[in-house]
Amino acid sequence: MDSNAAVSSKLSVLVVSYNHEKYIGEAIESILFQETDFPIEILIADDCSTDGTPEIIHRYQAKHPGLVRVLDSQGNLGITRNYQRGFAACSGEYIAVLEGDDYWLNKDRLATMVQFLDEHPECAVVFNRILYIDEVVPNCYPLQWWSTQPYELSTGAELASQNFIGNFSACIYRSRLVKKVEPRFYEHKMYDWLFNLAISRFGVIAYLPRIMSAYRQHSGGTWSAMMINQKLESTRDLIPLYNELLQGVYAPQLNTHIERLNVQIQQMNLQQQRQKHPNNPFLLAKIIFMKVLTRVKPKIKAILGR
Repeated sequence: MDSNAAVSSKLSVLVVSYNHEKYIGEAIESILFQETDFPIEILIADDCSTDGTPEIIHRYQAKHPGLVRVLDSQGNLGITRNYQRGFAACSGEYIAVLEGDDYWLNKDRLATMVQFLDEHPECAVVFNRILYIDEVVPNCYPLQWWSTQPYELSTGAELASQNFIGNFSACIYRSRLVKKVEPRFYEHKMYDWLFNLAISRFGVIAYLPRIMSAYRQHSGGTWSAMMINQKLESTRDLIPLYNELLQGVYAPQLNTHIERLNVQIQQMNLQQQRQKHPNNPFLLAKIIFMKVLTRVKPKIKAILGR
């Protein structure tokens, strides 16, 4: 990677960090590992970390003065405002996001995805398949789906129905569209799903089914530390706000998403009760009924909708 990158960059890499001392070096090295024939800039938006993260990122800035720029903060902004100022500082035609505890796997990742966006102007965002690394319950497996196609296209409505992206670090956006996201979105806690829904209003979503990034779950992460049912409930409770911010554009799909989450939450609650009372036949019957209902309900709705 050329540390004398031009001021006007084809691509801005936005690294967002908060107390990522253990991981931030690997994240930055995975950027420097990239091979591109176009200029890039690396901006690190650190949200006033209290561990050794600031020292590490400033060492990288000193070592690569024409390439790495640290956006310091005098106080903790919170994840959403930190993203907002990071996006605002990006000058590239495209913006690739890398969260400070994730990393990229392939040296041609940026080149591959930028070329795709160059060749597909209808696409607002492109994302790659993810390697999920769980450090809480040690495990590692690919997310998303395998495909024989070189790429697949989806709509915002499909994303509203099922959050199939699930991670900022897998995405590259058109900068001009990122700038179109209204300030009101940043007034709330905005995870990748809401941001991607906001971007999807301006174009198609592209999926490259090649595993090119690693998404790390660890005990230090706010989302990672939640139990599965807490994650489901948190997502469900945010959807009405998402619908309001998106002005009802994806209301039917978001309502379907809520229904599905409610079923999952009920099933998990029943499973927990079953573990506490393993000999209760009524709980077992209810669990079986919920599973059958989950399979049958979409078919019934489809028939009634005809």
